[in-house]
Amino acid sequence: MSNLCQQIKKLESQVALLDEIRAAAKTDGGKLTTFGQNFVFVCATGNVTQSTVAKILDVSPSAISQQVSKMAPLSREPWRPGNTRTNSATGRKN
Repeated sequence: MSNLCQQIKKLESQVALLDEIRAAAKTDGGKLTTFGQNFVFVCATGNVTQSTVAKILDVSPSAISQQVSKMAPLSREPWRPGNTRTNSATGRKN
């Protein structure tokens, strides 16, 4: 198989993975699912830019910014194994 064919196959598999991520992250109406919210959180705490996350999920950068803003009260204290935080919205420990 030629190098070009191998590259095309690799790109096709990456597109399929991206489609699966998008399908799991958004509802048909375009709202973020729990998976999508968790994906945004992991990317935000992993220093992935909001613009990059927006491109991955095929949403506007402002939608990602809004989600990150909602998460801000929960992420003031860094997470460490065994560390529990109280969710200010529910009063329950995370």
